[in-house]
This record gives sequence, C-alpha cells and structure tokens, in this order.
Amino acid sequence: MIDEETIRQRAYELWQKSGEAEGSPEDHWRQAREELEAEQGEHSEMNGSQSSPTSASAIGAQTGPDPDAEPADSDIPGQQGS
Repeated sequence: MIDEETIRQRAYELWQKSGEAEGSPEDHWRQAREELEAEQGEHSEMNGSQSSPTSASAIGAQTGPDPDAEPADSDIPGQQGS
C-alpha cells in the first residue's frame, strides 16, 4: 500500500510539470496514485521472478545426479543393462 505522503509528493510533482495550472487537484492526486500503484506492481513482479523456484540456479540444483544413488548397470563399465 502506498502511503498518503508519497502520493502527495507525486501529485505535487505532476502539478509542477503541468505548469502549476489552476484546475482539479483531484486529477493530479488520482494520476499520482495510479502511477505509484503501477510502479509498485512492476517492482513486485521483478522481485518475484528473481526468487522464482524455476530460476536457472534452482533448476540446476534440482536436476543434478543424486550422489547417494546406486549406479545402474549401464553406468558401470563392462556391464550391460538387462
């Protein structure tokens, strides 16, 4: 959730960029809130992909051979699998 002070600061910046025009402060407030929510959503998505269990490092760690597993007959030189 975005706090009111952050929205207020963004709305003020938007007002300044508009040339400090007289008008509806509610429009700047709404635009500020929508921009900040969109940025927050993008940030969350980016962080989520970094900690995803399907990341390359997690996949590599999960697909390696089990060092404690018994070798199959086909893994032993001179042995043929049945």
